[in-house]
Amino acid sequence: MRVDKTYTVEQRGVGKPDYSKEISAGQIRPGFELKYSQTLLVFLIMFSSVASAYSWAKDPLAAGATVSLVDGMTGDDLPYTVPLGYTLAMISAGIVCNQDIEVWQLLKVPPIPIAMRELCLTQLAGGTPFYLPEVVAFSSALFDPLGSISFDYDVQVTNKGEADMEGMMGLYMILEKVGSPLLPPTKTVRCKWCGATKEMPIEASTIICDECGKLFIVYPLRQPKGMS
Repeated sequence: MRVDKTYTVEQRGVGKPDYSKEISAGQIRPGFELKYSQTLLVFLIMFSSVASAYSWAKDPLAAGATVSLVDGMTGDDLPYTVPLGYTLAMISAGIVCNQDIEVWQLLKVPPIPIAMRELCLTQLAGGTPFYLPEVVAFSSALFDPLGSISFDYDVQVTNKGEADMEGMMGLYMILEKVGSPLLPPTKTVRCKWCGATKEMPIEASTIICDECGKLFIVYPLRQPKGMS
């Protein structure tokens, strides 16, 4: 004799799983989430003979030349001005170039010793990849934990080789609010073709210049809200 039992099971959803709560982590990096008080910044540069609409794409760097990185969110060359009431920290860095290079971090912060204002981040032989994942190589909280001063942060790369350099480098940074109002919901972006500026929403990434009509692309980062 066979006995069949029937159960009632609560239906919890139809279709694809809801991953909406994981979007912020996917936009940043696996396993890393931002706090409410934090904003992700990226400073980067690419040297290439191939024309590109990306704001951080530059022509190959001549031997002996030095340039600053680009603020990926706006297209402006560094230095980046850290606002009053915020701290800035580096969380990861990556570099791949085909010539010998030297990379310096430069801070314009008069109250601190010059030894802390000028730091050689790395010297690499051509073709040697460099990557530091989730390593805090720098934090302004070390000398200003309350964000009591505003200062300029710059990173410069020098081609130490004997030929034009191609390659790229990028630094991921955390800007953290300590005591001032939150950052504004807009940003001023700079056209990589003609240098014209315009005000755009903070999440804008693909932009048509009002002056020259050309397309340029800034880093497609949004400001996620609070996950950890």
